This record gives sequence, structure tokens and C-alpha cells, in this order.
Amino acid sequence: MVNNGVKTRTQWAAELGNDFDDVIDTTVAEIQKMQRVSKEKGIPLELLVQTLSSPTANLANLAKAKAGISDTPPPAPGLIGTAGDKAATGVIDLLSAVGRGEIDRDRDSARMTLVEVYGMEMASALAVLPG
Repeated sequence: MVNNGVKTRTQWAAELGNDFDDVIDTTVAEIQKMQRVSKEKGIPLELLVQTLSSPTANLANLAKAKAGISDTPPPAPGLIGTAGDKAATGVIDLLSAVGRGEIDRDRDSARMTLVEVYGMEMASALAVLPG
């Protein structure tokens, strides 16, 4: 029922005669003890906690997130990928020129600039500069 969203964990604990906060505190204490034993005895946490899905990987991911480490791939090649936010100014200037009608007759040139200089896919360039 909890996994399907029909009941909350608080409701479920109450139905079993337990206080949810007590259940959480006990669970945290148990996990911390298993982590300590795992480290002290050199036993992988997965062997102590078979009910948790990949606890070692989850703990590693939490540590990486806390340290600000991301598994997000780097930006695609192109000027924006290498120059970062500063390159966005050039795209904005280009689109502003199109908006002012300064590049109205030469939209293909503006599209090719987006593709070749900024690494944008042609389909995206066509969406940005239709017509």
C-alpha cells in the first residue's frame, strides 16, 4: 500500500501500533551500526544489509553529491561547450539581430552560424530561426 501511494509510511506505522518517528530513528541506528560493523570487520555492507538495494553504491552517490561531484556528461562540443556561459552572449546578439530585421534576408547565414560556431543541431537552429 505504501509503495503504491495509497498510504503514507506514518499511516502504515500507526496501523501496526508504531510511531513513525521511532521507526525511522531505529532504522537509522541499525543502518549506522551495520556501516560501523562493515567497516570494522571488512565485510561488504551488501552482505549485512540484504534488504537495502545497493547500499554501498547509494552511500557513495550520497558522498559524491555532498562533495558536489556530478556524473553529468560535459557539454557538447562547440563554442558554448568550450566557452561556457560567455558564449551565450553571441547567440543572444545573433538572435537579437534577426529580431531587429538586420539578418532578415539571410536567415540561412544565421542558422549556419548557430550550427558551426555554437555546435547547435540544424533542427534546433531551424526551430530557433524558422521561415
